[in-house]
Amino acid sequence: MWEQRPHSERVELLTVDIVTLQQQARAQADKQRATAAAEGGDLVEYAPLDVPLEEVLAEGLRRLSSKDTWKVWQFDGLEFYDSDAFRAHVTQQRLSPQLLRLLPKEDPKAPERPAEAALRQRMTDLLQAVQNSGRQGAEEQQA
Repeated sequence: MWEQRPHSERVELLTVDIVTLQQQARAQADKQRATAAAEGGDLVEYAPLDVPLEEVLAEGLRRLSSKDTWKVWQFDGLEFYDSDAFRAHVTQQRLSPQLLRLLPKEDPKAPERPAEAALRQRMTDLLQAVQNSGRQGAEEQQA
């Protein structure tokens, strides 16, 4: 279903207005504060482990502007900004040789991912268009 939608529609569905998101985060934080007050406590007592959504959003936006990603993995006192670096660290630093032998190896004969297949198809189409254009040019010169 997703692949059949036009690109513009997919982009629209995945686009989030930051101002609206910030307003929703503030409203959620206000709701948490109101609930805590109604129960006679403060926000710390109400949700000691929860970071307000507003703060999470602000931190993610700061990370997006400084690191070009909102994602972060925190492990071993380090921060990783892409999954491959995180996975490599865990694999190299935390897994014993016995466990490493059990991990699946990259199979060069594995099926292509959809993005790879789409890129290969676009490249094939482009090459064919260039070849057709060259043939048409040669035929016009002969005529």
